Amino acid sequence: MSKKSKKKKEAPFSLKSYLKSGSARKLPIFECWIDENWEENMSFPIVVARKHINGAITFGSYYVDLLCRGIRASFVKFNVSEFEFNEYIDHLGESLDFKIELIPCEYSLVHNIIYAALEFAEECGIRPSEDFMLSKYVIDEDTDNIPLMEDIPIGHNGKPLLSIASNDPLAAALIRQLEQNCGKDNFSVVFVDLEDDDEEEEFYDDFEEEFEFYDWDKDDWKSFLKDEMELDDVGESVNIYHLVFESVIFENIRKTDEIPNQYELLPEEVEITLEPIDKDETEEEKEILSNIFLSLDDPDKSKSELKKIKNKIETNIKKFPKNETFYNYLYICAVKLNEPKEAEKTTKEMRAIFPNYLLGKINEAQILIANEKYEEVLNMFNHSFKFEDVFQNRKQIDFFEIKSYFTTILMFYYFQDQLDYAYPYYKFLVSNGYLEVDEDEFSVIHQLFLTMEFKIMSEAKEYLDSISAAEEEQLNEIADILLESINKLKENH
Repeated sequence: MSKKSKKKKEAPFSLKSYLKSGSARKLPIFECWIDENWEENMSFPIVVARKHINGAITFGSYYVDLLCRGIRASFVKFNVSEFEFNEYIDHLGESLDFKIELIPCEYSLVHNIIYAALEFAEECGIRPSEDFMLSKYVIDEDTDNIPLMEDIPIGHNGKPLLSIASNDPLAAALIRQLEQNCGKDNFSVVFVDLEDDDEEEEFYDDFEEEFEFYDWDKDDWKSFLKDEMELDDVGESVNIYHLVFESVIFENIRKTDEIPNQYELLPEEVEITLEPIDKDETEEEKEILSNIFLSLDDPDKSKSELKKIKNKIETNIKKFPKNETFYNYLYICAVKLNEPKEAEKTTKEMRAIFPNYLLGKINEAQILIANEKYEEVLNMFNHSFKFEDVFQNRKQIDFFEIKSYFTTILMFYYFQDQLDYAYPYYKFLVSNGYLEVDEDEFSVIHQLFLTMEFKIMSEAKEYLDSISAAEEEQLNEIADILLESINKLKENH
C-alpha cells in the first residue's frame, strides 16, 4: 500500500452549488429506471441518470409514493463511473424487502410520475423529504417542454392512503395533515408492522455511503493508523475522519467534561411533529400561515418576492395581533432579506407581547450571540440548555422548534470556539436531517456548518498524525475502539 499524500488540501467542491446552478440539468439524460410494476405497487424507486462529457454519471434516486406522501426519500450521487452506477441499479432491485424488477424507461414517464406525486402530496398537505430540495436539480423543471401525461394513477380509489409504521414518530402529524387538508372521511390509513415496512428503511440504507473501511479488520485499522494506507475516495477519507473524531477524540473529552452525545439530547418518548402544536387558530389563520411558510421555505425567492411576503405578514399581524407565529415569520423574513435592525426590532416586539413564546426567545438568543453577549444568553436560559428545562417535559415538539433551538446552542458554543460542546448538537442536526439542503450557502448557519466540518477534519487528521508512530498497545486499543464503532453503525442500520 502506498503512503498517503502530504499535499495541501484543495478547496472543497460544493455539490449543492453545482446542482443549484443548473449545471446538472444541462447534462444529457443517460438512463432512467423504474419498478416494472410501479402502477400496482404505487410506492417504488425511480432513478434518473445524466452523463458528463468525460463519461462519468451523476444520478438522482427517488423513493416515490403515489398514494399520498410524494417523495419520501431521495439522494444524489455525483460523478461516478458507469460501472458504479450499474452496480447501484443491480443492487437496488434486490435491496428492498419485496423484490422488484427495475426496467429502463423514457425520461418523460418518470418526470410525470414525480411531479404527479408531488402535486398530490401537496394537496394532502405533505411536503417532500428535505433531501428533495437538492435532488430536484437532477430532474428538469416542470414546464410545457415535457409532454403532460394525465393518466398517472394517484391515491387508492381516488383517495389518499397513508401506509406507515405504527411506531413512526411522524404518523400522528401526517394524519393531522390529511385531516386538515382532505377531511376526516376522505383518506385511509394502513398501519404496518416494522418488519413489513423494511423496504423503505432498506431504501434509506442504500443512500448511506458504503465504504471499504466498513469491512476492515484490526490489522487494516492498524495499518491505516500507522499511515501506511492511501484512501483514493475523498468521501471515504471524510467519513473516517468523522469516525475518528467521534469515537476517539470526542469520547475521551466527553468522559472528562460530562458532555452529552447526540443521542442524549432528545428524550426517546418525544414526538416530532411537522406543524406547530397547541395553537388556537382559525382555519383562515392556518391557511395563511401555511402559505407564508411555504413561500419562506422556497430557496429561490428573490428579494422583491420576499418584500411582498413581508408586507403580507405585516398586514396579517394587524389582522391577527394575538398570533405570535406571524411575528416569527416576520423575523425570518428580515433575516432572509439581510435586515438585522428589522430582525432585532421584530424580536423585541415579539418578546414584549409574547414573553413565553419559545421561538421568540430563540430569536433573541441568536441576536445576542451575533453581538457576543453570551452571558445574557445563559441568563435567558437560566444557565441550562437541557431539553427538560427548556421544553418543560413536553412530549410533542414542532420540527422547526427543535431545529431552531439546537442550532442556536450550536452557534452559542461554536462562536466561543468550544467545538467539543458544539459537536453533539452539530451531529444531531446533520444526522437527523435538520440541516436543510436549501440553506442559503452565504448564510451564517451554512458557513458555520462548513467550518465545523473543517475543524473536525483538521482535529482528526492532527490526531492521526500524532499517533502514527505510537506503541503497539496504543494502536491496538484505538483499532478496537474504531471496530466497535463500526459494529454499532452496522447494528443501527
